Amino acid sequence: AEMNERAKVLGLTATSFENSTGFDGNLQYSTAHDVANLATYALRIPELRARLSLSNAAVTSKEGTRVALEQTHHLLQTDTVVVAGKTGTTDAAGQCLMSVVRENNRDYLVVLLASRERYRDMQVLLSVLASLLA
Repeated sequence: AEMNERAKVLGLTATSFENSTGFDGNLQYSTAHDVANLATYALRIPELRARLSLSNAAVTSKEGTRVALEQTHHLLQTDTVVVAGKTGTTDAAGQCLMSVVRENNRDYLVVLLASRERYRDMQVLLSVLASLLA
């Protein structure tokens, strides 16, 4: 309920949360427009932008166990124009990808939802963007 209230405050008019995990649910949905608005908000917070820009990280438990976290946004690891991003996949949503792409010192936000091949789709969009800006 708090997440849905916050979504309204942020102007996410086509988003509903049923759970806090992002797992599928009958009342869990969003649009690319709302995901882009949420990402724009989150990216203004320096700590979140820094985390979304990491290609890898590690966390340490209270007991001292260190666990490496692997970035699943493969283009963030390999493509220098992708400077931040977040992935997500569920049966209902398909493959989803939010990416910040830097081209000519300008950032572009790209949101892909319900993809079957999100990295291939993103490569196509990157090619189109590069040709438009050339």
